[in-house]
Amino acid sequence: MESASPSYQGHRYPAEVIAHAVWLYFRFPLSFREGGRSCSSAV
Repeated sequence: MESASPSYQGHRYPAEVIAHAVWLYFRFPLSFREGGRSCSSAV
């Protein structure tokens, strides 16, 4: 059975960019709150 690649027809970014963003989202889960804490502790 062949898996069809997802259709991102009508979106602003190329399919490769969307696929990479989804991969990053699942690979490095980060909430907005955690990001704020990281930035505030770095200063």
